[in-house]
Amino acid sequence: YSGYDAATIDRLDGFYGQVDRRLNELVADAVVGPKVLDFGCGYGSLTELLREKGFDALGIDLLASQVEAGTRRFP
Repeated sequence: YSGYDAATIDRLDGFYGQVDRRLNELVADAVVGPKVLDFGCGYGSLTELLREKGFDALGIDLLASQVEAGTRRFP
């Protein structure tokens, strides 16, 4: 989590992160086809989960800071 402030780390590792993971699992289960474009990827947790499940996933976000954070979190 290099570059994250303490509040963001607490959020990603805490309750929010658990809820985020469950919702991402539901989305991943509904994906059809091998390629996925994650619009508004934020910190990249859905994109990373999709990659773990074998999808060719790419995340994009309007906020450069989110893309940078996601790239650092999931190289």
